[in-house]
Amino acid sequence: MQKAGFSDHFYSVKFLHTLLGRTLASYIQILSRTCHFNVEGEEHYMAAIGSNRPVLYALWHQQLMPLMAFGWRVFDLKNFVFIVEGENRGRILAKMATTLNAHKVVQVDMQGNPTLAARQVIHIIKSMEAGKYSMLTPDGPYGPAFEQKPGTAFIARKSNAVVVPCGAWASTAYQLKRWDRYLILFPYTQVTVVFQKPIYVDNDMSRSQLETSLNNEMHMARRRAQALTYTLPS
Repeated sequence: MQKAGFSDHFYSVKFLHTLLGRTLASYIQILSRTCHFNVEGEEHYMAAIGSNRPVLYALWHQQLMPLMAFGWRVFDLKNFVFIVEGENRGRILAKMATTLNAHKVVQVDMQGNPTLAARQVIHIIKSMEAGKYSMLTPDGPYGPAFEQKPGTAFIARKSNAVVVPCGAWASTAYQLKRWDRYLILFPYTQVTVVFQKPIYVDNDMSRSQLETSLNNEMHMARRRAQALTYTLPS
């Protein structure tokens, strides 16, 4: 049996869940208020919203923080169902999302009870069918980086969603030395956010077709955000 590391013990301290979650939410709000956002493809997410179908934003896990900061600034998070991992880290992220006024937070522990996880996924699909939006990182929460798990395509197809591939980059950020090279933004940073054309999921689109299209578009969004960030005036 693998021994629990220091971080596992740290995250297991329950009274820290609320504190850390609220601290993360406050930092997202600071970034949202202070960073300068350059956006390409605004018309794409507006078209998705105007379709009157559930909208699912998809991005690689690495770029979650800049997208969260942009999302809190631009979107009404009361329209969003947030999907987070199970167990302790998920509780921290759940507290962050509720502090940011998310409509609902659903913890899905795919490594735990599969029956309970399946029920939670159905709950997410029903919320989206009722008109709520969501955001997913297909390679999260544990990687490997830039490799999709089947959950995103499954949820998109079952909810008949419009999927908006997106990406982001920042002129000043620290990349964590872990599997996803997660971006930690600093206040007053220039952030580029790119939205690709929406993918309108229908019954004729297979899971593999959706995953291939989504993979290509998320990579394009990430590379485009990087290129624009490094060519923008400082």
